[in-house]
Amino acid sequence: MRKEIDQEVGLIGLGVMGQGIALNLTQHGCQAFVYDKDQEKMRKLAERADQTKIHPKQSLSALVDAIKRPRTIMLLVRAGEETDHVIEELVALLEAQDTIVDLGNSHYQDTERREARLARQGIRFLGTGISGGEKGAEKGPAIMAGGNESAWQDLKKLFSAIAASGSHEKPCCDYFGTGGAGHFVKMVHNGIEYGYMEVISEIYLLAKTYYGLETSQMAGVFREFSQDERVSSYLIEITAKILEKIDQDTGRPLIEWIADIAGNKGTGKWTSQAALELGVSVPVLTEALYARYHSAEPRQKTQKSQAATGNFDDKAMSELRQALEFGQYLCFENGLKLIQKAATAQHWNMDLAALLETWENGCIIRTRFSETIKHACQRNKGMASLLEDQKIAGILERDLTSAKTVLWKACQSNVPLFCLSAALQYYTAYHSSQLPTVMVQAQRDFFGAHTYQRIDKKGTFHTKWEE
Repeated sequence: MRKEIDQEVGLIGLGVMGQGIALNLTQHGCQAFVYDKDQEKMRKLAERADQTKIHPKQSLSALVDAIKRPRTIMLLVRAGEETDHVIEELVALLEAQDTIVDLGNSHYQDTERREARLARQGIRFLGTGISGGEKGAEKGPAIMAGGNESAWQDLKKLFSAIAASGSHEKPCCDYFGTGGAGHFVKMVHNGIEYGYMEVISEIYLLAKTYYGLETSQMAGVFREFSQDERVSSYLIEITAKILEKIDQDTGRPLIEWIADIAGNKGTGKWTSQAALELGVSVPVLTEALYARYHSAEPRQKTQKSQAATGNFDDKAMSELRQALEFGQYLCFENGLKLIQKAATAQHWNMDLAALLETWENGCIIRTRFSETIKHACQRNKGMASLLEDQKIAGILERDLTSAKTVLWKACQSNVPLFCLSAALQYYTAYHSSQLPTVMVQAQRDFFGAHTYQRIDKKGTFHTKWEE
């Protein structure tokens, strides 16, 4: 049932996401006062929206003057300097208890700086990540809020109305803490998205290369995956649709004509940078970022993939499915571990199970297997890693042989698997009785007197190695 919200909202920035949010607001009864410096965007939105609920304004001051106090103004402009510029203009126009909601992909540290600065002037600020793309913005995104808690309480009903609905019709929106908590969660969501997309793409390339499957056959494989609750997800579903799409110019599958150069907009890099700053190992997510960087670098392309050698039967299908499952869980494990570490450092009261509920629908990484991860978080409050959960540990142990087999086949056919190889090494290191770093620390002590710890006694030790 559609929830009607009788509220006036300002919205600045009418790109793809901004237009979707504007339509979403008006469809739920809100009066939306909108502004974009591009007049054509305002004209197009006005043509699509309910004329009684959409109100284009010619300036920021006109927009602010039109809204009842205390005002709520949402931003969907380019992250960084443009967001700062718009906020500076708004500060001169707003009053105490007005609220600015940044719905863009801002860096969480920028959000913390902005909230602190605006609080000094009595203006409330919410840094709020949204996920779902163009369709999600209009039909219902996942919403991850952070910042001023009283502003969240005042706007919770509005956010709940425009958000996607998860299980039991629960809105896919929540508040995750002060400062940059919401944008941090959205940033890591995107980091997981990078990893998960790369894992899926590696399974696709191996199926194509090692087994020599035609694109139509691979579409069938991913359609079957999309019906399997162990690996089904939005990204699996769209992969099947991508493989089915025919290029009008050639009559061949469009994927066969797309260059292997993947772009990025920064959130994947920020995820890896945050992990470095916090001292958290997230190699599966970072390798996905490196894969995109590598795709844009000059390559000799002298090493061709080997001719297809594999027989694609039920066993091969099972191996691919289990390798996919192995990789997907470790993408989420890396991301949730990073969120948990940040929450501890920032004193955010983060509930990972509630976060998984927020990701149940609307967002790009929505999956059917997220229920398994949510239950693991409920069983093990405060666990450092999903690998500590017995059920998930059992799934990964079951999938391990297939993951190793897929990696071996990739080596045989010269298929680079950035994330799946990182996932396997990460898992192996987690269970290893000793890491190669034993020699690294001895070397550090040899040339730099950095000391070391012993396994047979407490304390810190240094050896004069050449005496």
